[in-house]
Amino acid sequence: MKTTIAKALATAALALAGSVRAADVIDFESLSNTGFPYFTAVGSYSEDGYKLTVNGGLVNLLIAPSTDNLLQYAGSTTAFAGAGETVKLRRTDGAAFNFNSIDLTKLSVLNQGGNTVTFTGNFAAGGSITQNVTIGSAFGLQNNLFAGFTNLKSVTWTENSRVSKDYQFDNINVSAVPEPETYAMLLGGLGLLAFMARRKKA
Repeated sequence: MKTTIAKALATAALALAGSVRAADVIDFESLSNTGFPYFTAVGSYSEDGYKLTVNGGLVNLLIAPSTDNLLQYAGSTTAFAGAGETVKLRRTDGAAFNFNSIDLTKLSVLNQGGNTVTFTGNFAAGGSITQNVTIGSAFGLQNNLFAGFTNLKSVTWTENSRVSKDYQFDNINVSAVPEPETYAMLLGGLGLLAFMARRKKA
């Protein structure tokens, strides 16, 4: 009986380990077949337990090839923002998360690239961290990795040029930060696994 319980606990711990490593990718694809026109704006956007707003309100989404020959479709549904607009990302439940990476590219043929987007991670325990990303001159989503953007309550980003330099963002890679009790269960389960292995060897 004790062995069965120990095995069950160990199995649960391994499942928790998998959830600790799991990451979500916000890709906006849930809107790709909704019948919207190629470009639409929503009050806010939520996906995989995360909420996205731009200037506290509308989120612009490009979901199909443009018909005006100015907006460049990246081949998948993307969100976009313009110069001076602040994008904010947070978990809908208010819990902490890690911000791992994001894809960026220019939006309009009028944007020649070279503009900088400043990302600010606001730590759950207070304080912040910043990282600048420069948008390339070639059109096409480029992946950008972030170091130290962990245990955050929110992330904001802003393109600070004085001219119109709209840009697209997609494939936001985020991961939840496990609660302390989750770590405790994980460590306990791993300890049981080690105990069972030693017992079996003996």
